[in-house]
Amino acid sequence: MLPGFIIEEILKRERDRARRDERPRVELPLEVPPPPQHPSHPPPEDPDHDGDRDEAIVTLDFA
Repeated sequence: MLPGFIIEEILKRERDRARRDERPRVELPLEVPPPPQHPSHPPPEDPDHDGDRDEAIVTLDFA
């Protein structure tokens, strides 16, 4: 048999998981920028452009 503090921790995590699952998920529409005219060349106003594809990931964690 498991010690009491382990059982309490398991029950606490199950309650937290159930509470987190009850929250509605919100997905925000993100506007897609138009493709650049010359994807292999950085725009002249952006000296830090590294030439790779520009990608972004947005993660919202309300836990």
